[in-house]
Amino acid sequence: MARLGEAAPVAADWDGDGKLDLVLGAEDGSVVWHRNIGTHKAPKLAAAKTLIGESTVGWKGDDGRIPGEWGLRVKPSVVDWNGDGRLDLLLGDRCGSFSAKPAQTDEERTAERQAKDRLPDLRRAWSAAFAEYGKLQAEGESAADQNKQRIDSLRGQMVKLKSEIARVQETQIKYQAGYQSHGFVWVFLRKAAK
Repeated sequence: MARLGEAAPVAADWDGDGKLDLVLGAEDGSVVWHRNIGTHKAPKLAAAKTLIGESTVGWKGDDGRIPGEWGLRVKPSVVDWNGDGRLDLLLGDRCGSFSAKPAQTDEERTAERQAKDRLPDLRRAWSAAFAEYGKLQAEGESAADQNKQRIDSLRGQMVKLKSEIARVQETQIKYQAGYQSHGFVWVFLRKAAK
């Protein structure tokens, strides 16, 4: 039986008897049909019959997907897609994924490149200021009093450099590749009855 978490119901006369039936897309990628065995005014649904089986792909990235593998969390639509007089299924899924960078303008590419180029110099400058600051602090209280102005200047320089490093890193993070998910729309054409 289909796992119906996030079920997507569609009312359609699937069997062409003039009464609305229930077609359900399921979390596991399957689609089931509940025939209306009651009346139009007092519907009664029969047990589910599978129209499309469970997805074999599961949660998988695009690099592991082969043609014909639909995904999960399917949302069906019932329509005569090819005009042959038989209802077909359109199936939207979700489970494809890929890692990619967002599209960038020329200005954004320049900003990313400048951030990448600038970061090593900022880190070297901060490291040098920190090393000198630590050396002056290690000389003791009497030397600290003599070097107070330089120590304060180094502290201010390190704060400024750290803020600039954070801004550059934010620019890099903004443009880094990330995980993105998407779905496909599948067409399942209904075959003629035997």
